[in-house]
This record gives sequence, C-alpha cells and structure tokens, in this order.
Amino acid sequence: MIKLKDVSNQFIGDVYYIPTVKNNILSLRQLLEKGYEIKMKDCIFTLLDTKGDMIANVVMTKNGMFLLNIETDVPKCLNACVKDESWL
Repeated sequence: MIKLKDVSNQFIGDVYYIPTVKNNILSLRQLLEKGYEIKMKDCIFTLLDTKGDMIANVVMTKNGMFLLNIETDVPKCLNACVKDESWL
C-alpha cells in the first residue's frame, strides 16, 4: 500500500516485502505485467496506475537510479500461503 501526495492510497499487490531491507526495489516488469504504465524521457521516470493517474514523477540521479521517496502505509499481510504446517 502506497500513500500518495493527495492522501489517497494505491495498492500494488503480489510484491515481496522484506521489513529488514532499508530500501525496497520495484520491478518494472512486474509493474508492466500488472497494467501500470511506465514512461521514461529526458531522464525523467513517470509511473501511472492502471487508470492513468500519476503515482510518481522523478528525475534520474547521477548514478542512473530513479529514487522514489514514497511514504508507505502501515504494512499488512493481506494474503499468506503456507504449504508446510511447521512454519505456522
């Protein structure tokens, strides 16, 4: 769940969440497969949701990265699959 600047929330599902990792990585391939639109022009990265609403618009850093400073909502586990009951 991502909190947008207009205070609404945007849900990006079926992604890995690792609480101990300081920086998370969004896969462009996964976003495209989920129907998000990605535009890159003049060193600017724009991410649009499936309705065409802008989620992010950032300038490329000197080392070629696009850093999204997104305020995430409180993490919640919305779905879990356990095949081995010993993990419960």
